[in-house]
Amino acid sequence: MQLKHSLKIIIVILLLLLNTCVITLQVPIPQPVAVNRYGLRILAVKKCDNLYDEQLNRLLFSTLKRNDYFQVVKWDSTNNIEDAIICAELLECVITDTIDQAEQIRRCVKLIVNFRLLDIEYNLFDEQTHHSEYCSHPFSDEDKNLLPELEDIKQALLSKTIQHWIKSITPIVILEKRIIETSDDELAKRGVEKTKQGKWVEAKKIWLEAIKLNPDDASIWYNLGLAYEIECNLEEAINAYKKAYSLKKSHRYY
Repeated sequence: MQLKHSLKIIIVILLLLLNTCVITLQVPIPQPVAVNRYGLRILAVKKCDNLYDEQLNRLLFSTLKRNDYFQVVKWDSTNNIEDAIICAELLECVITDTIDQAEQIRRCVKLIVNFRLLDIEYNLFDEQTHHSEYCSHPFSDEDKNLLPELEDIKQALLSKTIQHWIKSITPIVILEKRIIETSDDELAKRGVEKTKQGKWVEAKKIWLEAIKLNPDDASIWYNLGLAYEIECNLEEAINAYKKAYSLKKSHRYY
């Protein structure tokens, strides 16, 4: 009985020691998207010469303004504060009014829009072409004046197309409970304190310095991997996790 009691005390002490080595935080983890560009946060919408493309890009600008992930600005070649430049072009707009055997009229509209995402040196990040279609329900010849106006349909289709494209480049950020590891390294501890304040960029900078001084500390590599994952730099995150696992075979690192 005394042996069992002693074992229980030892287990409790070990669990307390383990819990003092880690903290658990709600961490914002971006989910993968079609266009995964690490560090892409400030987008500039470029003005176009074509009148309708200018209207399209104004709508793009206003829609991006409502996006919580990106900061959007109007492109100015003199400031270069943006991470990428966006321009959109209406390639095709086809309107068709058809009359069936019952002499009912149906209005159909098809749009093709091209989106280009460029870095500030005009190198192509991504290019996507989106199709969008609308077809009204049949109207009798007497009610043909009730057919929706072309401009109204175009605006609705453009808005739908823009939202679809923005979704393809915007990571969905979800809150997950993640473990942050503490370390005997005083510099690394400062990084952990920054995470408690939600300052992950500052924490990453501190851990990068700490890892130079203490390259065999698996906990710093693990925390660094988490910092990279939060900023959507998945390649560097995987490398950091692998390094942590090579130093200490923990299931957390794998």
